[in-house]
Amino acid sequence: MARAVVDRSARWAPWRWARASHERAVRNAREGATDAARRRLERAEVELFLATPRTARRAQHPA
Repeated sequence: MARAVVDRSARWAPWRWARASHERAVRNAREGATDAARRRLERAEVELFLATPRTARRAQHPA
């Protein structure tokens, strides 16, 4: 059975944990904001597409 190697010189430092936790929280918030913005843009594009008359869409994209 393998045993985990523990570095005895490394001590638990709450400020390191807090900083890492904060950095993860900021990263998650930024990713969430980016995802939400993308969804809003996609929704707006779909609504614009659906708002255009079908005949206008056919004229733009002839088969």
